[in-house]
Amino acid sequence: MRQNFVRLGSSAVSIAYPQALHPWFDGRAEPADADVAQSKWVRLSADEALGSFEVHTSVDCAATELNLGDALATFWERVSFLLVDDLHDSLALHAAALSQEKRIVLIPGQTGSGKTRLSLWYRTQGFELGTDEITILPLSLDCQSTAFLGGALPRPVILKTSVDPSALLRPGEAAVAQEHSYCGQLLRLEGSSTPWEQTTIDRGLIVFPQFRPGVPFKVTALTSAEAALRLIENCLNVRNLPRGGLSYASVLARRLPAISLEYDETRQLEGTLDVLTRQLLAAATTFEDRVELCAAFTAKATAQLVPTTNGATGCANKSERTIPAPTARRFRRRLTVGMATYDDYDGVYFTIQAIRVNNPELEGNLEFVVIDNNPSGACSEALSNLDKWIDGYRYIPYGDWSGTAIRNKVFEESSSQFVLCIDSHVLIAPTALSKLIAYFEANPTSPDLLQGPMVHDDLRKLATHMEPQWRAGMYGTWAVDPRGDDPAAASFDIPMHGLGLFACRGATWPGFNASFRGFGGEEGYIHEKVRQQGGRTLCLPFLRWLHRFDRPLGPLYVNRWEDRMRNYFLGFTELGWQTGEMEAHFAELLGAETSGRIFTAIKSELNLLRGPRSRLVG
Repeated sequence: MRQNFVRLGSSAVSIAYPQALHPWFDGRAEPADADVAQSKWVRLSADEALGSFEVHTSVDCAATELNLGDALATFWERVSFLLVDDLHDSLALHAAALSQEKRIVLIPGQTGSGKTRLSLWYRTQGFELGTDEITILPLSLDCQSTAFLGGALPRPVILKTSVDPSALLRPGEAAVAQEHSYCGQLLRLEGSSTPWEQTTIDRGLIVFPQFRPGVPFKVTALTSAEAALRLIENCLNVRNLPRGGLSYASVLARRLPAISLEYDETRQLEGTLDVLTRQLLAAATTFEDRVELCAAFTAKATAQLVPTTNGATGCANKSERTIPAPTARRFRRRLTVGMATYDDYDGVYFTIQAIRVNNPELEGNLEFVVIDNNPSGACSEALSNLDKWIDGYRYIPYGDWSGTAIRNKVFEESSSQFVLCIDSHVLIAPTALSKLIAYFEANPTSPDLLQGPMVHDDLRKLATHMEPQWRAGMYGTWAVDPRGDDPAAASFDIPMHGLGLFACRGATWPGFNASFRGFGGEEGYIHEKVRQQGGRTLCLPFLRWLHRFDRPLGPLYVNRWEDRMRNYFLGFTELGWQTGEMEAHFAELLGAETSGRIFTAIKSELNLLRGPRSRLVG
């Protein structure tokens, strides 16, 4: 076994691994040092009898019977956790870092955002990769400081999707790939692992990426405040820092310009992001300059759209359809009404037109944001064309995944302070929106989640809320509170409700878990999330709505028990709720053998993806 250690700023971890695996550690570890504390360690060993590998750590149970790819990925995940866990003197970001002639590009992003793919693309543009995982910045950083990088973790590159790495390498460059089961593949870039201790820079750029298969290239300039908040979202040691690290993130955001990037393929970045990066690193720019530059490059990419093969299964001629361009943000209205849709043109059309017909007094006061979750589907062109005759209408194609969490996109795209999110087949009572706007404007700092009574198809019965009970594979049963009978009655607290219609201030939206997959798991979860951040969940009796449930032709999207159970499990553990009652319910519903198999796979996946001490399952 070879004994080394890995250092990140003031934090160090002792490591051990078989001599035969040294190429995977060369340049990423330092020789063993007596001064390095032995309390934090990770060991990778081979089980010759089983032909597999094991990973042991100082803080967690062993991971055994792993293939080489899984073992290496698990090893570096454990090392990363131990390096950051008690780091107090640096801001640790889940971010890639690249440098070029005293210029730096930081790429913060959540898992699956396309951060690593973008990092490798920047390497092909002449940048040197310090890390695709963790970058730390000293807390002594100030606006005039040039000693910028405190450190970067140069682990093997991990691609989360099946990608041919040859397209992301420099000419003549070699890479060793190792497949692993829960992420994709590890890459060892030959001769490129040079540890960063500190890098002096003159200029820099922060890029927040989002890899979205099937959607057009888009870059957006971010204000310093927006960038600081996004940096905190990607900070790994918030709990160790004064004020959660916000003051340090603010300094960094004021110093470096920041943009958000949506992209599908790296070829979209040619002639767009490469040129924009050079311009932003060449000279200081104002925020107004960056807004214009980003708009220009987005428009250029939109004009070059080509037909795509993404789309729903069964759509005729889908490979011949071009994804419509998103509608430019040009409204600042009193209220955003937003909805996500999947091939439901009729629902969108009648929902929006009913709002306009029933609320003529709000003409010019509403923004309509439609998120098309199948942008190469049969309905996309018609949905896009609605902006020609509906005032305040915006069409946003968004096809990388479908499910509950897509409604986060409504809040991301809203240009209004207040947001009403509805299903694309909901009718709202006349005058209700005027009263909702008045409520918001009378309570401009409200952190609350607002809902209203759902009216049944007979237009008599109501459901004011849901009771937190399990039934038929769903958490929540419809219930009625007599206080909801009178539309003029005061608001009142509810435990949870269906999410066909809900509203809140955009600044306080807590967001669905970005790891949710498919449909289900949102009711009750988002209500508790609002309460945990200091808000209330209220029923406003005047905010009445009618929801179309029946779909004679069936839903056009896939709705699976596995996704629903996974979302519930992930949401409950995020909130700190026990999962025993949930597991018992699905065992009764689906059978103990079937539900047990599904939950075992869910727990295995989520335990593996989360680090030690933050494990979802004991």
